[in-house]
Amino acid sequence: MKPTARIAGIATLLLTIGVTSTLAQEKIELSHRIDPVDLAPVRILPETAEQPAISPAALDNIGRYWQELISDYQLPGAAIGVVQGDGLVYELCVGKRNVRENEPIDADTLFNFGEATLAFTTLLAATADLPANPIYDRRATTVSQLFRMTDARAQQNCRIRDLLTMTAGAPPYTDEILDPLWAQPEDVFALLGQAPVMSPPGERYRASQISATIGGYLVAMAIGNQRRNIYSNYIDVAQEHLMTPLGMTRATFSSRTAKEKGNVAVGHSPADFGYNPAYVEEPERNPLAPLLGLKMSLREATCWLQTELNQGIAPSGKRIAPNVSVRERWQPAAAQNTDHRGLGWTRIYHAETEVILASGQYGEQSATIGFYPAYRTGFIVLTNAGGGDAERLIQAVALGLAETLKDSRQRSPAPSVASESVTK
Repeated sequence: MKPTARIAGIATLLLTIGVTSTLAQEKIELSHRIDPVDLAPVRILPETAEQPAISPAALDNIGRYWQELISDYQLPGAAIGVVQGDGLVYELCVGKRNVRENEPIDADTLFNFGEATLAFTTLLAATADLPANPIYDRRATTVSQLFRMTDARAQQNCRIRDLLTMTAGAPPYTDEILDPLWAQPEDVFALLGQAPVMSPPGERYRASQISATIGGYLVAMAIGNQRRNIYSNYIDVAQEHLMTPLGMTRATFSSRTAKEKGNVAVGHSPADFGYNPAYVEEPERNPLAPLLGLKMSLREATCWLQTELNQGIAPSGKRIAPNVSVRERWQPAAAQNTDHRGLGWTRIYHAETEVILASGQYGEQSATIGFYPAYRTGFIVLTNAGGGDAERLIQAVALGLAETLKDSRQRSPAPSVASESVTK
């Protein structure tokens, strides 16, 4: 069985099984045009402008509402943070890592990030990006000979961007074939190499975990040392180019390492009265690591979100990626049926406020990292439960914070479309 791994809430991925059912679904659901909303550029707060101040009273009020929701939904626990460019401005950690043990959740508790990991992987690409030769636009075949597709023209034309945005033409049903408990990264490449190509690369979105995973491995190959095995190279490159520069000492892709570090959230599944701990078998070396393998705490996710809000400047003050390369990831892909998804991020609107989201559920845990570029403000929601209650909490946080920011609009400078000037 494939482990639970899906984009949560408004960005849920619907997977289908089999070529026939995939084609049948497309006749009903697929749009044959690019949504013009996706072509509109992201509007950001000018770098010289001050970010809006949210009063402590407003944060306390909205925090009490979130805490009431957690109690009403009987969620086992959650860690929520509101982040601005200078760091965490509000923190709420409630509940237990395991409801059967007296282990409270705090800002250092590790949670599974699921498919939100993909946005972390695309930031990795941005750290080594050169605007004259973007990693996203490199042909996959120029990076690794392992990359194969059954259609010669598609294989030749497929870019890393197409794989990461799941517009490479890979059929969704292949995700159900791969078992992460026994598969290796080479098996992910082999599976794509045997699957039919459903459409030309870059033309149409189809949910495909193997597509995004291969894109992530190719990013690390383009940056790192291909003499190492595929998995180790990805982990080492992520550590060197992201985790270490961002000051992350607890974040990991290893289940064993997470347990050794301690303070790890346990996934929970719904029961008659609340939630019970769930037994979830996770592979030590997840072959889908670039897509859903990350484990991170609220404190360290804050470092990541600060870097997004500051367009490539780490909390230390050091620039780790060009601003243009960071912003490009927030833009929805210029393809059909994307549902506003781009390079690991999804753009939606809450209370008429633009929000950029990366969400995931894995191992009966949920994670969302999101931000409002027009206000240089974001949020993190981590909970050790999956399903509808977790999704409703995430949506409540996103909407509530959007309303709070909207109230400050009259006191804030108008957002602008970012220029294409590059800061390295």
